[in-house]
Amino acid sequence: MAGGRAGHLWLLSRWGRYLAAGSGRSSPCLLRCRRPGRLEGRPKVAPVLKLSGSQQGDKAFTLAEVIIAVMLLALVMAAAYQAFSAVDTSWRRGEDRIDAQQNLRIAADRIAREVRQSGTVTVPVVGNSGSEIQIRYSSNRSQPQEGGGSITYNKVRFYLSNGQILRGVKLLAAEPDPYPSANWLGNNVVAYGVQSVTFSQPAKGLVVIGLTTESSGGNSYTVETTVRLRASE
Repeated sequence: MAGGRAGHLWLLSRWGRYLAAGSGRSSPCLLRCRRPGRLEGRPKVAPVLKLSGSQQGDKAFTLAEVIIAVMLLALVMAAAYQAFSAVDTSWRRGEDRIDAQQNLRIAADRIAREVRQSGTVTVPVVGNSGSEIQIRYSSNRSQPQEGGGSITYNKVRFYLSNGQILRGVKLLAAEPDPYPSANWLGNNVVAYGVQSVTFSQPAKGLVVIGLTTESSGGNSYTVETTVRLRASE
């Protein structure tokens, strides 16, 4: 009897679904009746949400969004380039400043060393100040040449010519020199990129050497040193 009753309930349920499909109204049997043993134990499936065509199109970028993103990226790249350019310019200026100062120090040390070892110093300009200096040694010295051989000299001249400090030597029999600006040999470059040179003798046995250069950035640097002659010590 129980099995037959269950079968009748199942038929009534199917009949109610048929009537509901025809009339558009839900049958009360659909809410209450079910065939025993067929629906129990089935997993529940979550409903699937289907997007309309307009909602699916919202996932892509619009042309305006792409243009704005490109403009923002361009601004960031321009700012980064300006920062890099500023750092690079500052680094180059620092390198140029160090090179100019080192060039002047090497030249000043070279001139000061020879002045200190000399017997007499002459600054051939009225007022004891000029752009060249002549040093006379008490004994003859020898300077090797690039092509071979050597030059014997006892007088040295440092002077400025076309932005370079040159060093010339000559062998002089006796003072005074009849040709103070001629017959100099060697004329080797001591420093380059020099803007001005000053030699002065503020007191007996003292020589002040001043060198000024201008870097590629337009900045001027000056090195000044005071030397005391050993003969006057």
